[in-house]
Amino acid sequence: MRKLDPRIERIAEWVTGKGFSVRFRTAGGNLFFLNQRQIVINIRRSTNHILAMFLHECGHLIGATSASRRTLRRFRYGWGSTPTPDSIWRMGILSEEMEAWHLGHELAGKLKIELDEPSFERAKSRCLESYVRWASKKPLHTPAGLPIKKRSRKW
Repeated sequence: MRKLDPRIERIAEWVTGKGFSVRFRTAGGNLFFLNQRQIVINIRRSTNHILAMFLHECGHLIGATSASRRTLRRFRYGWGSTPTPDSIWRMGILSEEMEAWHLGHELAGKLKIELDEPSFERAKSRCLESYVRWASKKPLHTPAGLPIKKRSRKW
């Protein structure tokens, strides 16, 4: 495994100080697991990209474990929650993802981590674009959880 940038190590120390573990890997996505108390980070990308993604996953940690009822209330949907009704759940996830980017960026300031701001914003924008595409898909279920039937068009 390659030598990690000291800024990445500083974030990892902060995560472990919160009682979570960090697993670095060279394939797959970046993930936050609340129940397993773990953050998984792919280190095959540039240092700036790793910093952005790691801070974003830390934003999920902050949001999910916040002592602030207001912040915790905004992180109630989660990827493992029940998607009923589908569109409300998707918009909740989208909101959580946006908030995680914001909280991660704030954490960089608190930890005095110097970021390449254009690189951070580029990673954030690319991810948010993919979340928006996913969240805006037509719901697959009614609020009661029943599948939505496709209408046949009569020309």
